[in-house]
Amino acid sequence: MNTFFWFLPTLFAIFLFAPLMRKTLSEKGNAPLIVLITAALASLNIFLPFADVQILNIAGIARLSVYFWLGCLFYSCVPPTMPSASRFAAFSLSLFAFIFLNITIIASGKTPLLSFLAAVCGIQASFFLFSIFPSRLHSFFAPINGYSYQIYLLSWFFQTAVRVAAYVILKMNIHAAFALMLVSGLAGPVLTAKAVERFLPKIGFIIGLQTPPADNNKEPRPSPAPL
Repeated sequence: MNTFFWFLPTLFAIFLFAPLMRKTLSEKGNAPLIVLITAALASLNIFLPFADVQILNIAGIARLSVYFWLGCLFYSCVPPTMPSASRFAAFSLSLFAFIFLNITIIASGKTPLLSFLAAVCGIQASFFLFSIFPSRLHSFFAPINGYSYQIYLLSWFFQTAVRVAAYVILKMNIHAAFALMLVSGLAGPVLTAKAVERFLPKIGFIIGLQTPPADNNKEPRPSPAPL
């Protein structure tokens, strides 16, 4: 498998367990089990017992599952009624810890534990940032809402084309080339998906788009409820 598509088997395997994760987080009295799962997945990330198992990216699945789990856990545990001041305090603390840990990594070297803690703080900071300014940030990201899978799947093609054209052929500054790659990696897949939805909806499943119902009078299938 092309190295750039590591996420395909990774996401597939993690989503096989997503219903169990959702059930565990939604039922009351599961606090000990939640702590056990968190500790187990964190241990897989830090100690990497499957680091040499590359088939179907099992090493990546073992390392990255904890971040998927923690995102679901944060979403489930933070009450909607949490005061804005508390959300801002949590965001500020998480951001400060994220910056501090990354400075420590740069100064003293990267370790699995420091990398894990920095990533967790980054997830927390992102989560609370969205909970503080939901309407503004949702509006900002609205153009790419619902197309995350297509961005994963197609961004490499657009970014590689831009890298070759801008950096290799035109000899552009590397930072300018990176900026163009970032824009193309987001805009290219989204525009492609929108074009397929409009002109070729029946083949949208090829890039992970939901196939429209055969009967135009029927309502489309509802999206799954958030974890």
